[in-house]
Amino acid sequence: MPTPPTSTREQDGRRVAKLTLSAAPTAAEGRHQLTVTAASGALEDEATLELEVASLTVRGRVTGTYGYPLVHVPVASQGDSEVSDLNGEFELTGLAVPYDVTMWDAANGSYFAFEGLTASEVVLGTNVTPNGAFSRSTTVKGTLTPQPVGPDDFVLVCPEGLDGPALGCFTYTSLDTEFTVPVAWVGRTNRQLRLHLLGVQSDDGATPDGYTGYATVDVDLAHGVPAELDETVDLGDPLQTRTVDVQVESSDPVSIVISGLRLAPGLTVSVGAVAGTSSVSSTVPVIPGASYSFLAGTGGGLAWVADVTEDAVSFAIPDVPSLESPPSGVEGVTLDTEFEVTGAGDAALLWNWSAVGPTYQLSRTTVDPSTTMPDGSEAGMALPAATSFAWQAVSVGDGAEGAASAVYNLNAFLALILSSGSTGFVGDGHYVIAGSDTFTTAP
Repeated sequence: MPTPPTSTREQDGRRVAKLTLSAAPTAAEGRHQLTVTAASGALEDEATLELEVASLTVRGRVTGTYGYPLVHVPVASQGDSEVSDLNGEFELTGLAVPYDVTMWDAANGSYFAFEGLTASEVVLGTNVTPNGAFSRSTTVKGTLTPQPVGPDDFVLVCPEGLDGPALGCFTYTSLDTEFTVPVAWVGRTNRQLRLHLLGVQSDDGATPDGYTGYATVDVDLAHGVPAELDETVDLGDPLQTRTVDVQVESSDPVSIVISGLRLAPGLTVSVGAVAGTSSVSSTVPVIPGASYSFLAGTGGGLAWVADVTEDAVSFAIPDVPSLESPPSGVEGVTLDTEFEVTGAGDAALLWNWSAVGPTYQLSRTTVDPSTTMPDGSEAGMALPAATSFAWQAVSVGDGAEGAASAVYNLNAFLALILSSGSTGFVGDGHYVIAGSDTFTTAP
């Protein structure tokens, strides 16, 4: 355990020190007493802490673009390692808290270090494209009971993977009684699926004014084998609605606010998008077990809140942080070179270093405003010499777990915009990029 503070910073005119305590993986389990003494000039005080050392079993999943699982990638922490399964899931045992996790995809030249985690369940988000050998797809065909609705109304049909993520939302006009939904997933050749069908009443074909019905139907899929529903789907009666008032705080103009409906743990669908305003009254359907997510973007960043159940919600898009060091274009950078940002406040950070030319990327998440590049040697990815790099830092919300899932949440945001459906969000957060800069590694 460290004697000096692990980091210090200025806050409201005061010098604030943070002491991080951690137990080695070999530490004996049990309860221990620790006395912490703080001294400054003639002032001195002490406090006695009782610490419990216990090992932790961590279960998690590794995700790539659009929230798809990364299959058969190594994950390691404190001497334990495992290869992710066909759902991108892994389990590590005997970990001391806090713990760091590393993950790499040598084929894509990517190495990730997630620092300071404490939870027993984690989602590790990356920007890696899943291995094409595990990409699966098929179509589902069905028929809807005709509804007496307007010409601008539509039906949103979205898949929920019951044994792993699935994507493929499609929109059909009120005049369509037949639908065919392309469904894609990664991993096993079979997928258990639940289709969600939501009727949307609209005056312009885009903004919901009401909801004409809702139904679900389960179907088993096999890769490459088209499926057809046995019975016609009846959306039932119109749904009750409620209004949620959304207020976005930002120093930059808000370009878009998206309303999301979380129908299931693995499915959130878009139920409205409004451009050019920071204040929105969103009409959403009342469905048992459902909750709401709201997302907003500016030219400089994104933010979201998940699992909203109240009638009003307010959230903020933070200001863009600044890259502080090293200087732009500096040469001779090594694994000991410190990178720093300012203006991120208490937010966790995601750091990316990408070689210019060869496929080589390092990433790290931290809760501190400075760090060094991770050493990818365990993955056969030693830092290349005399190589040009670009680097960036991203403010990504609160806590180590929020930082670890930040790219997963970013991919969920993008999926909602591009296809009206995503695998949903892990907690609240934001994604604000602090620009980028360049350097060259030492010879």
